[in-house]
Amino acid sequence: MSYNQKKSSNSIFYILGLIGLLGLSAYLWYNNNNLKTELTAKNNQFSDLQNVHSELDTEYQAALESIESLRDDSKELNELINSQKAELADQKKKINNLIWTKNELGKARDEIASFQSLTAGYVNEINGLKSQIATLQTNNTKLVEEKEVLITNLDEQKIKTAEVEEAREVLVKNVAQKETEISSLSNTVDIASAIKINWLQVTGHQMKDDGTLRAKKKAKDVDVLRICYKTETNVTTTAGEETFHVRYIDPQGQTIAIADNGSGVITNKLTDQQVKFTTTNSLNYQNTDTESCVDWQSDYPFVKGVYAVEIYNKGFLTGKGDFKLK
Repeated sequence: MSYNQKKSSNSIFYILGLIGLLGLSAYLWYNNNNLKTELTAKNNQFSDLQNVHSELDTEYQAALESIESLRDDSKELNELINSQKAELADQKKKINNLIWTKNELGKARDEIASFQSLTAGYVNEINGLKSQIATLQTNNTKLVEEKEVLITNLDEQKIKTAEVEEAREVLVKNVAQKETEISSLSNTVDIASAIKINWLQVTGHQMKDDGTLRAKKKAKDVDVLRICYKTETNVTTTAGEETFHVRYIDPQGQTIAIADNGSGVITNKLTDQQVKFTTTNSLNYQNTDTESCVDWQSDYPFVKGVYAVEIYNKGFLTGKGDFKLK
């Protein structure tokens, strides 16, 4: 190969190498421009993400400050604020997810925009609760004042009641004393007006089939007791109908009393004790000695022995005696 031919061949290689270098340079320039464009887009996107995040953080902090400024010493109010702050934190977390995970900046900005209205709603809710608390506190203050007035009035009323009670107790004692005096006087009057029995006699009888009575002394034959008595003159007693209660007492000391046969109970005014009686008798008393008899018929099982008899008038024992059945 000649020198010229060799030189021409080298020139071709140089030219081809230069063309290759130019192509490579063009390719690298193109790729570099694409990378720059993509990097610029990424930087712009990241900047947008940061801007939206910054907007979110600003709105979040403003919301926290708005509701936090309304905090006071009310437990109920502070619990509401804590609950709202937790809801805001959840909302922020949701928007951060839209920004950094889903890259949905449009939705994220819409959610950020709703932060203000959400915060305003929270503020209104807090102010409403504060207003209610203030009203309750005002009402409570009024109630406390009214309670104090009532307590004062009650204390005054207690004093008056105590004075009235003291006066009442004195009056009751005086009335009780007067009643005692009146009762004592009444008993004295009753005793004075009670008609004494001067004489009495009790006999046993048997009722015959024809209705006639036959005197009997044996207990087994007796089914009717007849008592006859005579009163004394008592001018202090008002003339008129007088009732006498007759009490028969068997040998064992038991009062003979059968309710279906007219027996009952009276109060002995001297002892204030209940006394059973066997039968009663009424007579028209005219302040003079008066005699009267009364029969008491019964299927009572009379026994042998000595029986006692008592006669009461106006609740006082005015006569007594005894009789014997064989």
